[in-house]
Amino acid sequence: MTIGNFPKPLHITLLLITLSVVSAAANRILGSKLNAPALTTIGLEAEQGLLMPPMVINSTASASGGAYLSSNTSHAGFVTFSVDLATDGNYVIWGRVLAPDYYQDSFYVSIDGGPEDVYDVAHDTWRDSWQWTRVNGRAEDGTPLALNPRIFELSAGTHEIVFRAREPDTKLDRLIITNDLTLIADDTGPTPTPTPPPAAGRQFYVSPQGRPNGDGSQANPWAIWKAMVTPGVVPAGSTVYLRGGTYSLNPTNNPDQIYFEIAGTAANPIIVRNYPGERAIIDIDYLLIVYGENVHYYGIEFECSRTRKVSYGGWAVDRVGAINAVGNGLKFINNVFHDLLNISNFSGALNTEWYGNIYYYLGNISSEIPPPGLPFGNCLYLQNATGSKIYSDNIGFGGMRNNLQIYGSDASVIKNVTMEGNTIFNPGALTAGNPGFNAVVWVGSTPVENIIFSDNYLYSPWSSSNAVFWGSSGTVNVNLKFTRNHIVGGAPAMRIGIWNPSVVTDNTIVGNVGLMWLEEALPQNRQYTWNNNNYYQGDAIQKFKYGVTNYDFAGWKQATSLDTNSTYSASRPTGVEVFLRPNKYEQGRANITIFNWDLAATANVNLSTTNLVNGQQYEIRDAQNFFGTPVLSGTYSSSSPIVSLTLPGAGSPVTLIRGATDPANAGYLVLPVHTSKEFNAFVLLPR
Repeated sequence: MTIGNFPKPLHITLLLITLSVVSAAANRILGSKLNAPALTTIGLEAEQGLLMPPMVINSTASASGGAYLSSNTSHAGFVTFSVDLATDGNYVIWGRVLAPDYYQDSFYVSIDGGPEDVYDVAHDTWRDSWQWTRVNGRAEDGTPLALNPRIFELSAGTHEIVFRAREPDTKLDRLIITNDLTLIADDTGPTPTPTPPPAAGRQFYVSPQGRPNGDGSQANPWAIWKAMVTPGVVPAGSTVYLRGGTYSLNPTNNPDQIYFEIAGTAANPIIVRNYPGERAIIDIDYLLIVYGENVHYYGIEFECSRTRKVSYGGWAVDRVGAINAVGNGLKFINNVFHDLLNISNFSGALNTEWYGNIYYYLGNISSEIPPPGLPFGNCLYLQNATGSKIYSDNIGFGGMRNNLQIYGSDASVIKNVTMEGNTIFNPGALTAGNPGFNAVVWVGSTPVENIIFSDNYLYSPWSSSNAVFWGSSGTVNVNLKFTRNHIVGGAPAMRIGIWNPSVVTDNTIVGNVGLMWLEEALPQNRQYTWNNNNYYQGDAIQKFKYGVTNYDFAGWKQATSLDTNSTYSASRPTGVEVFLRPNKYEQGRANITIFNWDLAATANVNLSTTNLVNGQQYEIRDAQNFFGTPVLSGTYSSSSPIVSLTLPGAGSPVTLIRGATDPANAGYLVLPVHTSKEFNAFVLLPR
């Protein structure tokens, strides 16, 4: 197996363990240096760190989770943790420790490669039971508790904490990292990052700091090359946990094309997922080819860290990385894809499912023409000939060109594609003068067959078509189901060719300019159910178009014999519409899409259908600022399931695009901005 033109390398990167953050609402002054906007408290089990022997995991019923860490050798063995802090501040670390006497009571502690100091875990409080103490230090004079507590001035972002053995058999069970200097730690909280639930088959572990000669255990994890690139290492039916951190797929100085050859079977697929509560990031160089069959990728972040978004040609060697999913039976569930060229899933890959993912900032700009350049790339590019493809409950936005593209041609075949429950908005938002489509099923001379497009929510403020189901003139496509969608904005909002039979019912279509353009004459033998749709606004001249002729609503109905019981309003809708779709793979998770026609400051969201349980913590995140501060955090109660959600709008924070400050992108790249209060998309996450 080669990577690009070079043998597979053996290299190690740093471990990152991303942990859930609990933020209090109140502001507080921390020390004399910082006015922090919120309190940050992180809890974790000691055994969730990456171990270097002779630091090992031991078992006892008295420890949290039944396990703790210790080393039986003085000054040998350590454990490494990494935490993502939401705010700058002065932090202290609490440890749940056990030290029975003076000879078993200390670690060395360092942060970010800085100097070590001695943590006397139970100086003068030795006992044969667990206790909480703050990490302290001896400072320059070597006196125990000279610094008590030891205060760490840390910036927002990722920090690496190392506990190294000093005296043998000193026991470490849990940690709490907090900028609440008044907090007194006890066994009631915060809840540590969860350990993985029981899974069928065998479990293996991969870490950015893993080794190719590791055994795939939690204490001795593999490098990503061992598990994912080497065929046959992981048995069918297994689960592979990616520990938190960044996995670089850029081993050479050349454009690297990497194959994931891990493969299961249809009866026993392999699950590759993030370790619960941790942020596992796969950083793609030029091209990642997901080759192995019957693998389910779950909860992983895929990105390309290269900042240059402009290259000469869409496939230039210095463009951003892309993904090509070619194996059969693949599933991509609840992942995040961002800052890539595109994701392709063509006809050779059978029976693929894309579910619950978030896509943003995909594409590249070619400098073949002067600024604003020519955009390439889509959030997802699908084709299908045999079997089926399912694209459901995803959120996609801010592509360089089109967001969702199902693209046929005179030779390419498109059959059996289902698109349900997706939220798609702001196509072509990253380039000037090149607005794209939110969803396009582009037809060649080969007819498209069996397309389902239902319960989707599309929003576009641009002057280009929003949803397009058309292509080569004269092609009669077969069997379209287009139902219960919200298509908002565009010019026109909907552009459609000839589909026979077709069902177009119960849709809400709101136009900035045109509403509906039926491109060609309806067939004589048509089997159409086209009714009960609700149309709003639209340009005074181009509300409806049939062939080359513009019509008002009455003229449209007369010319086409469609929409007999549909409605039209010259005004925009009113009120606030909230759509919540529970996630079928993760209990308590859901997508929330809001059309806020009244531009209200808040919206009421009913969480009763989300499968959250009483007392379960949750947070609601803005899809446009997914890794930022949650819009709302709370504890679920079935007696009061309705929550008031403050709606972001223009000027609200968004995720920063890679390359925002790269001079190479000047004149081409348009920086992303938040949608107005009229439209928002959120993700509800259980904690």
